[in-house]
Amino acid sequence: MAILTDDPQTELLQAASSGVSWSTLADAWTRAFGYKAYAWEGEPPPGVPISPQAWELASRAVWAYPSPEAPSWVFARWDNKGLALSCSTTTAALAQVLVQLAFQTEQINAVIQEQEEDTTWAKPLSLSQNFLAVLCDTLQTVDQPLMAARGLIEEILTWMQNIFSARDVFVAFEELPEEDGHPPQRTVFALTSHGRTLARYYLQHAPESGQILVETDPLAHEAGGNPATNIVSSLPVSEPLRGVFGMQVAGSHEFSHEAKQRFALLGRQWATFWETLHRYRTQARSQRIEQELRVARQIQDSLLPRRLPQGPDFEVAAFLDPASIIGGDFYDVQQVGSRLFMMLGDVAGKGVPAAMLIAMFLVAFRSAVHRADDALSVMHQVHQQVAHELDRLDTFVTLAILVINLERRTFTYVNAGHTESYWLRWQGRRVKSLPATGLPLGSLPLEDYEQLSGNLRPGDIIWLYSDGVTEVTNREGYLLGRSGLLDILLATQPAHLDQQIDAIRRAVALHRDGLPREDDMALLAFRIPAPQMPQLSWTFVGGSSPLDVSALTQQLARHARSWSHTFAASASSEERDMFLFAWELAVAELLTNIARHAYRAYPGRIQGSMLAYPDRLVLEVWDYGEAFDTDVLYTLPSQPDPENIDGLAAEGYGLTIIRQAVDRWAHNRRYRRNWWRLEKFWPRGRL
Repeated sequence: MAILTDDPQTELLQAASSGVSWSTLADAWTRAFGYKAYAWEGEPPPGVPISPQAWELASRAVWAYPSPEAPSWVFARWDNKGLALSCSTTTAALAQVLVQLAFQTEQINAVIQEQEEDTTWAKPLSLSQNFLAVLCDTLQTVDQPLMAARGLIEEILTWMQNIFSARDVFVAFEELPEEDGHPPQRTVFALTSHGRTLARYYLQHAPESGQILVETDPLAHEAGGNPATNIVSSLPVSEPLRGVFGMQVAGSHEFSHEAKQRFALLGRQWATFWETLHRYRTQARSQRIEQELRVARQIQDSLLPRRLPQGPDFEVAAFLDPASIIGGDFYDVQQVGSRLFMMLGDVAGKGVPAAMLIAMFLVAFRSAVHRADDALSVMHQVHQQVAHELDRLDTFVTLAILVINLERRTFTYVNAGHTESYWLRWQGRRVKSLPATGLPLGSLPLEDYEQLSGNLRPGDIIWLYSDGVTEVTNREGYLLGRSGLLDILLATQPAHLDQQIDAIRRAVALHRDGLPREDDMALLAFRIPAPQMPQLSWTFVGGSSPLDVSALTQQLARHARSWSHTFAASASSEERDMFLFAWELAVAELLTNIARHAYRAYPGRIQGSMLAYPDRLVLEVWDYGEAFDTDVLYTLPSQPDPENIDGLAAEGYGLTIIRQAVDRWAHNRRYRRNWWRLEKFWPRGRL
């Protein structure tokens, strides 16, 4: 039985394959696409572009005109009957399939009429095999193959029952689960309830792959005791699929070797049909899951803060980059009066469940901030609202909460199993770790958590981040690590927070070296502005190879030239050119010396920031290479060789040039890193 559907293409396929008249099919084609279609008996009617000679030559045939690749017409003739469908390039494939199906239906009807009791199965099997191949091709011509397939399978079984005078025809498939403990997904098609019982039985008692089983019905007692013979083929499908195809005929029946071979060929065609359908089902499932993930991502994005609180006495910045459509990292920032509430967390897991759990955390957090004064009370209230869901999902969440009193410049901090945070002190450029103060939520009562607190000074920054930042690996398998993150934070500390985040992102990309990320990346930062903040800043992270150093030098030069038009606007062009020449020379010498002396030609990372103040231009650079002995490097050689230009930097002239090209310079060894600072006052800079 064909199924009813609103899809014109599916309706056409079922009409062509269900034995309806050719005139009904022609009318359906015209209704669906608006193209001309004809069905007739006798001579072709006017309007059909076919010559009498062609009509006489094709007594039983299907052909296209003018070419098989993109025909304008597709024709079929069966004895005195004719069918013609006009089509465009986009509908040509569907038109050919429909005409072929209609033609095959006429073949089936002819076989049924000619079949006698002693007729062998050879011709019906060959015909069924060709017919099933055509139906398999139809799945590639329709927009909704899954809807069409069920109706087509039911039609196929009915045709086979008629062709072979079978009591029942059945086909069944199982898709094995990906995880143990889950039942297989089973699909059974048959014409009777007993046929469905047989299909399930032979799924469990199938012959070896490629073998044909012929036996008396083992379940005849369930069908009233009527004797019957079953012929069953185990379908050669690839994992995770397995399937069987079989028929039942009344009484005792013998099958020739040729009939068994053709039956096996028909089974292979069923296997191709089902694997094609399975591929479409998998694609549809993936598309449905992807759509669900996109919807969940939209919900998740809509709950994240669109605009972060900002004020003249504080700065906030955030960044979130999921590794997949839906990640497990999340953050939120809410200001209530003089208090700023910040949260960053990581849900164990990904996908829709993680997105829904994140939504619950965000809602709970925004409710708690109106009833809490410190981080511990916020954590307590959030935990109360989500504890039941954590138990139900049997999962956990790491969470860091920071509450800042903007008036008093104090903070409280609680960390439930999350990565440690960093408190960068402006005075002395010191770093203080804010470690986890308890286990993740869902694994420990909240009463056991400890709350940290502190007093903030101008220029101080607190960084919260997820493990996707520090646990990114390079091609050798080494982590960027906390030391790598601290390098970036210290090197770019004077820059604006959004510029620091850009530097972290570049450092992560440089470390990955093209490898895909496996985890989400989230960053959240708060700062009380320093006494004097740069008006413009640009952060950088690069390698130490000659090409990397050259590219970085050029980028720094471009920014310096651009900024000079603002900060040295009152200077003459000659003064600006002299300033930029000296600055670019100092920068090039510094970066070259770092590559040559600190890293000694080994791969390394150069990071820092260039800062524009009203009165001066500043460059800060950090590297983790070998220590510099500036006393030696700044001592001029007693007999310099002016011909050895490349050796000047190695002998000390490079750093001497730096000292002469800038107004102030400094070098220090901090945290086993080299720290450099160059300063040069703008020519006639505005104060």
